Amino acid sequence: MVLYTTPFPNSCLSALHAVSWCLIFPCYWLLDQLLALFTPAPCQKNQLLCIVLFMPIYLGFLVTSLPFACLGFLFWCPLQCARRPYVYSRLEDKGPAGGAALLREWKGTGPGKSFCFATANVCLLPESLARHNNVYKTQVRAKEIGHRIRNGASRPQIKIYIDSPTNTSISAASFSSLVSPQGDGMARAVPGSIKRTASVDYKGNSGRHPSDEAANGPASGDPIDCSSLENACEAHCCFKCFNSGLFFASRYPIMDAVYRCYTNGKGVDSLASKGALFLKVQVGSTPQDQRIVGYITCTHLHAPEEDSAIRCEQLDMLLEWLADFRKSTSSSSTANPEELVAFDIVCGDLNFDNCSSDDKLEQQHSLFTRYKDPCRLGPGEEKPWAIGTMLDQDGINDEDVSSPDNLQKVLESEEGRREYLAFPTSKNSGAGQKGRKDVLKGNGRRIDYMLYAEEGLCPDWKAEVEEFSFITQLSGLTDHLPVAMRLMVSTGDEEA
Repeated sequence: MVLYTTPFPNSCLSALHAVSWCLIFPCYWLLDQLLALFTPAPCQKNQLLCIVLFMPIYLGFLVTSLPFACLGFLFWCPLQCARRPYVYSRLEDKGPAGGAALLREWKGTGPGKSFCFATANVCLLPESLARHNNVYKTQVRAKEIGHRIRNGASRPQIKIYIDSPTNTSISAASFSSLVSPQGDGMARAVPGSIKRTASVDYKGNSGRHPSDEAANGPASGDPIDCSSLENACEAHCCFKCFNSGLFFASRYPIMDAVYRCYTNGKGVDSLASKGALFLKVQVGSTPQDQRIVGYITCTHLHAPEEDSAIRCEQLDMLLEWLADFRKSTSSSSTANPEELVAFDIVCGDLNFDNCSSDDKLEQQHSLFTRYKDPCRLGPGEEKPWAIGTMLDQDGINDEDVSSPDNLQKVLESEEGRREYLAFPTSKNSGAGQKGRKDVLKGNGRRIDYMLYAEEGLCPDWKAEVEEFSFITQLSGLTDHLPVAMRLMVSTGDEEA
């Protein structure tokens, strides 16, 4: 399968698209800034004064740029039919840990290998739309998000082990932190003689809880040489104003990729090219030159809370497309396999949780039969250590949660979680969440998922969660908590 490295099949169309976008962009930017005036940022002291001063300026330039934007739109619109579904890029790493050397690290023998996956909804919307989620300065946030992720992914993995965690309550260890973002490398003591460290692994009994509340991102993140896919959209999908917003990055080379657009979007969500990005990566090779591969699916489902039926239809599409992708990209036969499948992951913002009574339809979907959710006991029932990934938008800019360490400390306490995480709201509830004294169900709305398959892998191979993390590293930059999972793939062989 060919990986598309440019958004258009030839340079002529690319140039025409660049010219048309140059004509459109001033009008688009001015309209975005004009609308943003009416949704003030937290640091904006006097909204009325800003409107009085800047609205006439924006309106004047907007009217001037409108004819050019209309001309550009006449060229831009038909070009979308020729646009490729995604753009692939690769940064060649010539160091000892990059390129072919990375694939030689694991040959499918010995006790196995662990892989780290992370997913985050970073809300990089146009400024006027981002402010509705109480985040702002999209361009500045995008740069800072990349900086923090890069720093988090390059740090070493440090582990401590705690025997026999409780099965009935959230252990203090479940919310231990990572090395401080300042990079001092020192482990600081917290109550109960548990140190803040890079990760916490539980071992000792069958009821272990591999969970971690982390101030930094996962150490040595694997799917996060850097190969990346971005700006996914689908040409034959009906007209969309925005692309999917999906972005995938991996240390391992991407072999195949397919993007599919959901066809049942409704309302404002139908303006975005929401869909699913299916990827196949190579993570090693055997002494017999068999490729060791993994499958990863990234998606973002329909947002409005009342549209459960639409999300269920999208999950049906997701499973159907995933089966088609695996079938079309598999070069193996049962008798003579050329590839060994190490893992199969589905991740992303599914826009429903496992504790809201309004989300019962999605909670019982067959996706959770095919894939396993490490945080879930069953429909409507979470594991005690799992917490919500959606922050309460009214509080995300408070001083108490303004830094990764501060947010991590807040989420260690039940009181802090109830104040700063979004909780399910009943249709009959009167007051808002802030200041509520009634008992809130669960530990918040967990709408960002990391699922893995136990079936469909290489025979005798087994995937098992080593660790699951809720990450505070992007505090102040998004209204979601990123999540990460470290998966151990065991081959069943003994160490030679």
